[in-house]
Amino acid sequence: MRFKFRAWQPIAKEMLTWEDILCNNMSCNLLFENEGNAIIEQWTGLTDINNVDIYEGDIVKVPTYKDPNEVYYEGSNASFQMGLSGSVWDQECGGHDKVEVIGNIHENPELLEKNYVQK
Repeated sequence: MRFKFRAWQPIAKEMLTWEDILCNNMSCNLLFENEGNAIIEQWTGLTDINNVDIYEGDIVKVPTYKDPNEVYYEGSNASFQMGLSGSVWDQECGGHDKVEVIGNIHENPELLEKNYVQK
């Protein structure tokens, strides 16, 4: 697996992509000038049903769950997990090939609200 990251800039309300972080002119400077404010998120090494990279902080829709779930890194067992139940990918949700990224916690926090209705 190749390591990739992205960074959320809360002041600018902007997500910097992996290509931005690779020091394309001033994007790298922007990231490091605001390092205390930037939220760095790692790629899980997986893609969703639409071949979209899945990062920690993404909100995903899984066929076996009613509500959308947040992807996060669990340091105690060194794994990427999702949702409040702490489900490990392949054990609980049937594999990443059934998961769909529908947003992220920075730009779409409303997707995690209990009253959100999925389409």
